[in-house]
Amino acid sequence: MFNLDKDAYLQLIQHSGSLRELYINASTDQLMVLACVYNVIWTYTLSEITGNVSQVDRVWTLLPLLYTAIPAFDLAIKTYLQAPPSTSFLAVVQTTVSSRALLLLSLQLLWSLRLTFNTARRGLMAFTSEDYRWPIVKAKLSWWQFKLLNLFFVAIAQNVLHLITGIPALLIAKTPQYSINRNDYLIFGLGVLNILAEFIADNQQYAYQTWKRATATKEASEKGTLTAKERKLYSDGFNTSGLFAISRHPNFAFEQMNWWLWSLLVLLGSKLTLQETIRNFISPLSMSLLFESSTRLTEGISLSKYPAYRQYQKEVAMFIPQFTLLKKLYNRFPDEYLQSLEVAHRMWYGYGELTWEWQTGIRSVVYPGIYALGYAFGDFLNLPVTLPPKLINAAFATAQDIAMIGFMRREYGDDKAKAYVLLAFTNVYDLYTRQRSLSNTAETALTSIALYNWPFHRSFASNQRFAKSLVCISLAIAVRPTNALVWIPLAVDLLWRRTLNLYHALLIVGCIAWVTFSIHCRPIDTPRTISLLAMTCLDSWAYGSLMITPLNFIQTNIIDSVSHFYGTSGASYYVTQAWPLLLNTGIVYFMQAILDMRTPMEKALRSVLVFVTLVYTLLAHKEWRFIQPLLPIAMALTASRMDVTRVSKKMRALLGIGVLAALYLITTHMRGQVEVSEWVAGAEGVQSVGFYMPCHSTPWQSHIHRPDLKLYAVQCQPMGYNEEKDFYASPLEFIMKREEQQGLEDVVIVFEALFIDHSDLQDALLTLYHIDHAIFNSILHEDSRRRGDVVVLKRTA
Repeated sequence: MFNLDKDAYLQLIQHSGSLRELYINASTDQLMVLACVYNVIWTYTLSEITGNVSQVDRVWTLLPLLYTAIPAFDLAIKTYLQAPPSTSFLAVVQTTVSSRALLLLSLQLLWSLRLTFNTARRGLMAFTSEDYRWPIVKAKLSWWQFKLLNLFFVAIAQNVLHLITGIPALLIAKTPQYSINRNDYLIFGLGVLNILAEFIADNQQYAYQTWKRATATKEASEKGTLTAKERKLYSDGFNTSGLFAISRHPNFAFEQMNWWLWSLLVLLGSKLTLQETIRNFISPLSMSLLFESSTRLTEGISLSKYPAYRQYQKEVAMFIPQFTLLKKLYNRFPDEYLQSLEVAHRMWYGYGELTWEWQTGIRSVVYPGIYALGYAFGDFLNLPVTLPPKLINAAFATAQDIAMIGFMRREYGDDKAKAYVLLAFTNVYDLYTRQRSLSNTAETALTSIALYNWPFHRSFASNQRFAKSLVCISLAIAVRPTNALVWIPLAVDLLWRRTLNLYHALLIVGCIAWVTFSIHCRPIDTPRTISLLAMTCLDSWAYGSLMITPLNFIQTNIIDSVSHFYGTSGASYYVTQAWPLLLNTGIVYFMQAILDMRTPMEKALRSVLVFVTLVYTLLAHKEWRFIQPLLPIAMALTASRMDVTRVSKKMRALLGIGVLAALYLITTHMRGQVEVSEWVAGAEGVQSVGFYMPCHSTPWQSHIHRPDLKLYAVQCQPMGYNEEKDFYASPLEFIMKREEQQGLEDVVIVFEALFIDHSDLQDALLTLYHIDHAIFNSILHEDSRRRGDVVVLKRTA
């Protein structure tokens, strides 16, 4: 994206006799890099001379505008400089500057005016002014540490961040563009409304600060003439009114939204490759990460100054209002925590629950290892323990969408890509599961990326992408060994149609051989491939002894039939239950499309759906999530036969039902099972907690994160003593026996259904405990034992 070859810049300077020649000879990205270097030098030098590190802060209002203007007007300026003197610059602009670039520049100009006005009225544009946070940071660091911070973070990193903001405009200048259309005007309108909302938030904060510091307010407080609401606002010391009643930093939320909208404008209007799409979102992602870390510094200062701020944090979200539907990172529902996050938590922090699978070595640590790295990253940035996994899940979901939309664009064009988006974002199952920590979710994302890079056509580009596909396939198989089933039909198809050269065909044969040998042969007889050896080494290191998890998995679940403990289903399960559940509102289109496969690629993909479904049908233990990696393929084939311009109103309404259902599942269904663990995390004066409910009902230390607590939950081992069975056979006898033998916990947590079905247990417990509070869990529940609220009981003193 940016030319960072220093020799190229030296040659550019040597062959340019003047600034005019330098400008004409430099490429657009070189001009942007040179501007960045210049800004680093003068802001750092000035900060060292004055001792004031807010020099970069003062130009925040202008530099993003500069880095957008350079690619927007670069061609126009170069054309004008080399044109005859009589040439009108306005005429050159009209013929060389993209209308989309002007829309983007207009939004940034409005943003710049708003920010400049707000900065100036707060006095921060004055040469001697300094952000209030810098003296606090300076006091915590030694002089040399602060010097390094000023150089690398303030001067270099922030100026590089400004440079990155120009990437969307650079993509407009460098990539083919669609004609200006209603999408552009829609995004522009949303951008203007977002800036207006940010201006309102700025005004509310400025008005509050002005009121709080006014002499008249201080006198009114001393005389007791303030209203009850005013007294609270004044005593709190921070604004909790207006937009600040639903978001602790609404202005920061709108600020981040600006960057995402600007990148969205470019995405919808440009013909981008997958790599260019990723680059397009580097800017908003970088800005969001910057705001996330800087806001935590701000909140740390607020906590030290205002005692009531901690309660405000519990009641109001940092950025996104808690009642909104934008819960990609903040969803609340139970997950497969014990197979991913709990293991990762134990890997990084050294404590947490491990289920029987991890004690017998049938699971690989590759997948939870990803979350362990997330915890390490979160600790480095001082993030809440629950946030890194959500960021990773969001990254998997985003990667899946980008890959599949890119696949549809390449194979079918933009209209079919829009049809895929329509199906994906109205599919209840996909919306619900894409945010979860299920290994199948990561497997599905990796399968989608591999599918995008799979060489369906014989070409140089396809062969170049094949290596990327193999990397993703290897990772997917490491996460779930059964993912190999997806690629067997596609590998056979490639060899049959000879869409690969001989070298890559041999790689395919090698991969099939690796799968076959690693499943059916003993370790001592199997030649190790690099990937299998790497996974074996990692698992053996984690378990403390030689461990080949795929073999253990097959031995335990298939040969020894331990998976039967979790239920068995009939041969029609996937056809009559799983596929209708996965496709839900889109199943009408799927039934039409699956019979109308025309091209070799479509037939190969259909064979994947049929083959994998048949193999899983042969197994007694069946789950809908086993075929989850096939869902993007099914939706792609379905979208290929849809015409989004002719979707009837009734069908649109049917598809829309999926969105409403997903919103309920994401925001409401079973949320109490997660919220109760979050409550335990913050409970004071508690030493032990007991969860008397069906096993695996709540997350554990991945949400509680407290090694000081003694935790107990009813267990359900598939082999040996089944504690859960005894508990539900006679809850009263079970709990009273525990009370006599070892004493119950300080806090007991149950489902309301337990009291409904066993009133004698409620009466007995209320002689020892009192109901502290109840947490709403769901309207209806598929498990009758989990009906009603989650009830929290505290031992009576």
